[in-house]
Amino acid sequence: MNNNSADLENKKYSELPKISIVSVNWNGAQILNNFLDNITKLNYPNKEIIIIDNGSTDASLEILKNRDDIIFYSIPKNLGFAGGNNYGIKKSSGDYILLINTDVICEEDLLLNLINKIQNSSVEKIGAVYPIIKLQNGKINTLGSFLYEDYQPYNLGFGEDLEKYSILKNTRNIIGFYGACVLLNKKMLDEIGLMNEEYFLYHEETDLALRGYLNDWKYLLDEKSVVLHLHSYSSKPLSMKKIFYSERNRLFNLIKYAEPKKIFFSFYYTIKRLTLNVFKKKGLHLSEEKNVDFFCVKIIKLAIATIFGWIAVIPHIDQLIHFRLLIRQNKQRKKIITYKTI
Repeated sequence: MNNNSADLENKKYSELPKISIVSVNWNGAQILNNFLDNITKLNYPNKEIIIIDNGSTDASLEILKNRDDIIFYSIPKNLGFAGGNNYGIKKSSGDYILLINTDVICEEDLLLNLINKIQNSSVEKIGAVYPIIKLQNGKINTLGSFLYEDYQPYNLGFGEDLEKYSILKNTRNIIGFYGACVLLNKKMLDEIGLMNEEYFLYHEETDLALRGYLNDWKYLLDEKSVVLHLHSYSSKPLSMKKIFYSERNRLFNLIKYAEPKKIFFSFYYTIKRLTLNVFKKKGLHLSEEKNVDFFCVKIIKLAIATIFGWIAVIPHIDQLIHFRLLIRQNKQRKKIITYKTI
């Protein structure tokens, strides 16, 4: 434990801000006990742990019912990542909310370090603080997220060596955070609202971050905190469901926030990005598939999921345009920096 964390831990219980840990489980029985054992060992005294079961059909409920060190709510219907987390946040009483996936493993000082980052910072209106998130292979999962021209969020540093952190951290304008592990300021949520449940899965935290950004909230990376993300446990990599929601929700954010010029050219950037993803290891990893027939079938399925994601935007157009007009009327309208696909 570092000295700063020790100083915080020695404070009186009432002097530490309360943190509500909110985690959504969906059919995660295989990893649930390990997650709960890990999260209950966080050495932060003023906390509560809230687990939302999102309509699981495996052994998750039995596991959760046998734990007396958590607060547990069972939802009969799967409300998605946004809906499940919103449910937990509404049930919480903390000054800060730690959203954390059940496939994340953290060190016991995580909460102490994140709070220390906030209390020692001169930045005003800190909306979120997040750790360095790494993958099982030791590579970086994310140092924060930035946007491509077509509003596809990308995790800074993804797939790079952790030693490159100091070089990577200032190469992009960070516009958001990764929902797998982030400490949110309840004051920000009270001001801008919770996650948009229409998103269901993927990019809902990008929408939340953009709303906060437009209202001058800032997001900080705590380089002293590192967590491990098992990645895509509940929804496997490259699934049609993942591609569908990713593309649909990317378009949600594009229509709501992007400048007209970027909307006009977005199709070009999307096709370029998807093409590069197919043939580059840092993208969809399809370049590693040696079976040509399987490769072709997978490409066809992903293309179908992408097209259906685009079509699914149509019923929401009126609502998206209405939100866009409200933002344009906001006197705090700020430019959102995006980057060309690399």
